[in-house]
Amino acid sequence: MKEKKITGFASMSNSAEFATNYHKWILEKFKPFIHGNILEIGTGRGYFKKNLKTNGHFVSIDIDKEIIANAKNNEPEGIYFLADISDKSTITPLNQFRFQSVLCFNVLEHIEEDALAIENIMDNLDENGYLLLFVPAFQVLFNDKDKLAGHLRRYTKKTLLQTLQNQTNIKIIKFEYFNPIGAIGYWFNKFVKHKSLNNKSISRQTKFFDKYLVSLSKALNPLTINMFGQSLVCVVQKKNNK
Repeated sequence: MKEKKITGFASMSNSAEFATNYHKWILEKFKPFIHGNILEIGTGRGYFKKNLKTNGHFVSIDIDKEIIANAKNNEPEGIYFLADISDKSTITPLNQFRFQSVLCFNVLEHIEEDALAIENIMDNLDENGYLLLFVPAFQVLFNDKDKLAGHLRRYTKKTLLQTLQNQTNIKIIKFEYFNPIGAIGYWFNKFVKHKSLNNKSISRQTKFFDKYLVSLSKALNPLTINMFGQSLVCVVQKKNNK
């Protein structure tokens, strides 16, 4: 029997709300490429939308009904759509917009047909616009936390390039590993059995890392961007094929 796909709030740890320094660090990596009309793939709890300013529309899509209902309830004036980026038939409402930036943070690893999702994203991206990818890195780090979150895979530069290989009209602007201390912590978690993303152990780890270790990992990151990290940062620019 095929396992039920894990989506929505079930794929997120409640402790993520305490990771404010970590989330700020992620945004720092991508802010130079965020402008104009923005498409967010994966609405989540709305952290990134709340912390971004734009001079255009901010549109957010998610595959989970509860996530979208929660977002609309919290922000009735927001633009939210229930859609699956790997299913072209569900994303037709996006045709009314042209996006200069697409945020896809911790989403691609959930999608079975990740290359198709990339293709659909690029179709909705304006010429010279940016696709911003943030994905978990290194399959060797895959552990119970990945399984509980519904991750299908972790990426390396090589495997992410393979996912992008059918896109001929792109230029990779930034491509680097992120968060070396987090990678070490994730490796240690391979030897710990986790039954829930909301257990006390994960919550304590998240709070401790955010309070004491983000600054250290940030300082070390320039030394490890080409070697390893917990995640992979990728900025892709859409170019004119002519």
